[in-house]
Parts: sequence; C-alpha cells; structure tokens
Amino acid sequence: MQLGLPARVQTLKDPFQEVLASLPAQSTLNQLPEGAEAGPLPPDRLVTFNPRELAGLELLPQTVRSLTQKSNEVRQQLEEIRQRLGEVPEAALYKLTEAQAFLEQQPGQEEQARSIALEGIDHARQQINALGDRLQQLTTTIWQELEQLVVQMSNHLLQLSNPEMAISLQQHLQRKKSRKQKAAEQKRNSLSNTPLRRLQARLQQRLKTAGQEQHRFWAQLGLEEPLASSPSAPALPDYLAEKEQALQRLPFVYQRLFTPEPLPDELLLVGRTAERHELQEASRRWQQGVFSSLLLVGEGGSGSSSLLSLFAKKLPPDTPLARLPLQAGIDNRVALARQLAPLLGLPEHTAWEALQAWLRQPPAPQVVVVEDIQYLFRRWMGGLALMHDFLDLVAGSSRQVLWLCSCSLYAWKYLHRTLEDAQAWSRVVELQPFSQAELRELIMRRHLLSGYQLQYEPGPQEQRQPISSLPAEEKQALLEETLFTNMHRFAQGSLRLALLYWQWSAVAVSKTTITLRASLPGEPVLPEQLQPNSYFMLQALLLHGQLTAPELCRILNQPERHCRSQLQLLHKLQLILEQGSGYTLNPLLYRLVVTVLKQKNLLH
Repeated sequence: MQLGLPARVQTLKDPFQEVLASLPAQSTLNQLPEGAEAGPLPPDRLVTFNPRELAGLELLPQTVRSLTQKSNEVRQQLEEIRQRLGEVPEAALYKLTEAQAFLEQQPGQEEQARSIALEGIDHARQQINALGDRLQQLTTTIWQELEQLVVQMSNHLLQLSNPEMAISLQQHLQRKKSRKQKAAEQKRNSLSNTPLRRLQARLQQRLKTAGQEQHRFWAQLGLEEPLASSPSAPALPDYLAEKEQALQRLPFVYQRLFTPEPLPDELLLVGRTAERHELQEASRRWQQGVFSSLLLVGEGGSGSSSLLSLFAKKLPPDTPLARLPLQAGIDNRVALARQLAPLLGLPEHTAWEALQAWLRQPPAPQVVVVEDIQYLFRRWMGGLALMHDFLDLVAGSSRQVLWLCSCSLYAWKYLHRTLEDAQAWSRVVELQPFSQAELRELIMRRHLLSGYQLQYEPGPQEQRQPISSLPAEEKQALLEETLFTNMHRFAQGSLRLALLYWQWSAVAVSKTTITLRASLPGEPVLPEQLQPNSYFMLQALLLHGQLTAPELCRILNQPERHCRSQLQLLHKLQLILEQGSGYTLNPLLYRLVVTVLKQKNLLH
C-alpha cells in the first residue's frame, strides 16, 4: 500500500530508532590530550558511559517529537488544501447564483451580471493555481527540513565520541533523574496538603461572593459609581455612520454572504452538535409516543431559526409540517388561530376550540414549528393570557404533535420566573454562545465562498505594539488572531454580531483582496441625557422584540405624551428603529444596550 506524505514522515522514526538501538550498551573513552606518550592509561582518565542511554536522553525524544510535529503539520496543511479545493466549485457556483439574483432584481443589466459570474470563474482559477503552488512549496519545504533533521542527528551522534560531551550528557542525565525523584516527592507532599488548599480556595470564593453581594447591595441603593464616558469613546451618530460606511465598501456578493439570515443548507453550519442531538432525540421520543415538545432559547442571531429550518428539511417527505414564524401584532388567540389553522390545512376562520380539538386528534401525526413565541405575551395586567392559551395547546396535544418552538433569551427568563405552567416543554435547550474557534470557522467558510483574498492591517491598539519588525507571514497571522479575539470579545458568542463585526473591519476592497483592520476604535456609550424611563423602554423592547408606542406607554404606565417624547429621543439617537407600526432595538447597538441594562441591574 502506498503511503501518503504525512504517513511517510511519521514512519521515518522507525529507522531512527533502529540506528539508536544498534548503539552499544557500554563504551569507554580516554581523556588524554592529543600527542600524549603511549603507555598504560590511568583509571581516572577513562570515561565509561552508555551511548544508547545518552542518545535516548535527548536525541530520540527530540527526533520522534520533531517527526510527529512535522507529520501533523503536513496533515493539517494537506487537509486545509483539500477543503479549500473542494470549496472552489461552491464559490464559483455561488457567484453564478448571485449573478442570477442580481439580474432578477435589476433586469437589463446583463453585462454586469455576466461580469459577476466571470469574476467567480477567475477567482476559482486563481485559487486552484495558488493551491497548486502551495502544495509544491509544502513538498519542497518538508524534505528540506527532514534533511536538516538527519544532519542534526548525525552531528549529535558524532559528539558522543567527545569525552567532554559524554561527561556533560552523563551529568545532565543524573540531574534529570534527580528532578524526577524530587517531583515525585513534591507530589506526595502536595497530596497531604490537599485539605488545606481546598480550605484556602473555599475562603477565596466566599470573599469573592461577599464582594459581589456588596456591589449588588450598593447598586440597589443607587449608590453605584456613575458610568463615566471614556474620552476616546465615539459619539453614537459618528459610530453608526462609520459602521455604515464600512458596510458600503463591501461588494454586493460579499454583503449577501454575511447577511444574518437562516441558513439554506448545512454548508455554513458549524457546531451546535448538542442542540442538533436534542432535536433528533425529541423526534425519536415523539415517534415512540412520548411527550416531547422542545423549546430553543437564545439571543437574537444565535441560530435557532437555522437549526429548526435544517431539522425540518431532514424530516421524511411525507411528514405533515406546519411552520409559523411569529411576528408582532398577535394579541389574542383568535389572531393566533387565523395564522396557524391554514398551515395545518384548516379554514382560516377556524375557532380556537376547534383548532385545539383537531390538534388533540389529528388525522396523522404533525410537526409544528413556531418561532419567536416572545410575541405571545405583554408585560402588563392580563398580558400573559395568550401565552397561557398557547401553552395549554402545546401541553394538550404533544403526544400527537411534535412542537418545536423558539424564544428569545431574556423573554424566556422572564416567563420562566412568572409562569406556573412554563413546564409545558419536556425539554428547554439554551443555545450556548459560539466559541472563538467556531466563530472563526463560521466566518472563514462564508469568506471562502466569495473567492477574495484577505489582508490584515494594524488597528488603533496594534499600532502601539512593536509588530512592524516581524516577518510578513508572522505579522499577518498575529493580526488575524487579534481580529478574531476582538470579534469574540465584542460578539460574546453571537453569530449575528460577529458577522457585523467582520464587515465593519473592512477598510479597503480591491478586485481580488479585502483588507481588514485587526481592531476597531472604542465602543460608544449611551448619552447622559437619557432619563430613567428610557432605560425601561430599552428593557421592554429587548424583552418583547417589537412594540408600538401605545404598548410601550401601557407597559411603563406612563402618559402617552411623555412616552412619545422619550421614543423620539431614542429614535433620534438611533438606539431604536421604526419597523412598521412599532419600534425595535437597533441591532448594531444590541450588545451595548444589553451591557448597560445589566449595569443598571435591569437584566439578569
């Protein structure tokens, strides 16, 4: 069987081990200087040592470690080349799809649509050539490094014939054995001190908890330190204008790739292994006749819509499926029945009681997906009635209907504390924030479909660091790592915010390359002229997703005139956006609003 390059590199350790095993178990060298008279050798001038043991002290571990490391590096680079080669056709096909979409949106622009499609072909050709060059360079580099390794090993073996080197290695071997014995003794001693260390850790944790409780107590009394505006923090209008300019720099195709919307297929899906397993388990239990309704909970942009959509696509084609993405404006069960009934094949004006009876005994098992159930309640007297009705509907039909629903994170926290019948769900799955590695893979998968190359430049923070003297490749790698670290810190695991941050980082676009800045200027702060009611408005919008002006006035129990003046101020500052007849939080400022509300003790 013919071995690949990584396996060949890895198997080279066997010949090295055979060479070392052939060394004698004992050897003697003399320490007489050159030109000394011949005669009997004094015993104190003879050096007896074990070449096999001395060679195994450093040479063998270093050689095996180097070969394993090089094998892993080669395997990793080959896998990356293979993946990128497989993504080249996808990128060209995506460009063709975008050209068709562009032509549908702007009929008569055949020439520009053709240029988009040809651009995809050119990028594909360039990527294939670049991957071929990279593979050739990898092959050349690895054999050069192996030749250097053989030379180093030969030199090391020759040094064993030097008495001074042999003595030095013997002393090093004795010190190493002594360190091992000392480490084992320290480990035994540390085990005897375990209770003391545990007590120390427990005291430190209690002190930390006491400090947090004290801070919370002062905050509740209104004695917390005011939020000081950073002198480098930009004003909100300037901040938003800069972000909009960054988005406009990017090509139409690139903006489409990074639009936060539900995924059409699993090509761009990363992570969420546990959550997908929960969906599959819920379906399996339901098919066995077990109560298995499931609720996905997460921040906006956490991927709940994509998970539900992709799961629904994997259902057998003959499975009855009803999918209802809820929107604001549903305030009673009659309105909810009018939206849900047609999806189940029932008349639009089906009464709630009739819908409830049909779902308890449907003609065939049903799968019902309802997204954003936070629109089914309002935080005022009697505002939970519709949510109670919906939960009764779920609980009463979950053996015949597989209910898969989603809810925003902070709305669910409120409902979980408020509702007694929130246990209508057999499983509540909270979507965990994406890790930095997952966000990197999610971003790079989308970027590779574009066909553009990437270039990184220092941002405000990196310009204060001495990185200009680094080699070009190391500098680019450092800036890339810095960008993803800053992105993860800003997004805090939210894919939607990570996609926005990536686009904001764009500072220049050429025909083949997009240049990104490793760090962005400081984040803005909320203006000082905001009144306390404004923070409660932001809290209500975060909780409900979208509210009209009368609804906000009713929730806050404020006169409409005063409430509308606060709304106008928030809208002028672009903290909120007008959407239809209601208002929503500006998604560009979502993380800022959440942070401030937590500092104000309005979110937990």
